[in-house]
Amino acid sequence: MNKFEVKKLFWKLADGIVACGDTVTQNKAGVVVERGIALSDYYVMFGLDDGVIRIYNSEYLPIAAYTEESEELVVLKELFEDLE
Repeated sequence: MNKFEVKKLFWKLADGIVACGDTVTQNKAGVVVERGIALSDYYVMFGLDDGVIRIYNSEYLPIAAYTEESEELVVLKELFEDLE
């Protein structure tokens, strides 16, 4: 698997999450540290300070995290494309 392909997909996802974001997380100082999308029972957030895409459940507990080196993103992309 091409590492460039993984990074390219990661940053495409991160850009989309931030661009379509309707939800933010702030630290104690009020600085926005995550921006993302609220779904029915989940949140998909991009960490502005650490560059990690996280998926949270309805209680805002992290259930998955992806970096620009997470090859499973390409696997999921291929899976979804094959299912269409």
